[in-house]
Amino acid sequence: GPDRAGQSGRQGRQVKVRAGIWTFAAETGSGARVVASVVKGRLDRVVLTAPGMNGQAQVAERALAGVPVSSAAGVLSRFGGPGRELAAALAGAEGRL
Repeated sequence: GPDRAGQSGRQGRQVKVRAGIWTFAAETGSGARVVASVVKGRLDRVVLTAPGMNGQAQVAERALAGVPVSSAAGVLSRFGGPGRELAAALAGAEGRL
């Protein structure tokens, strides 16, 4: 089902709003969190909570707006270790959204 832990302790949950529209939330083992709305395979709105990003979470949120879910990992990887953790959490949604 949609509630399941990932291989590295990541937990994610997705909820279908209507055809082509989903919300997704995931938390990493270190407590970083991503909440996103996905419309037709693209990130519409993203909220990141990642203390290790040293204030760059809002920059990352803006960079992710409009990006296909399949490209999110590449965007997040530019934000160091915390970004890569969040990318892994979001990747758990890829293929299900």
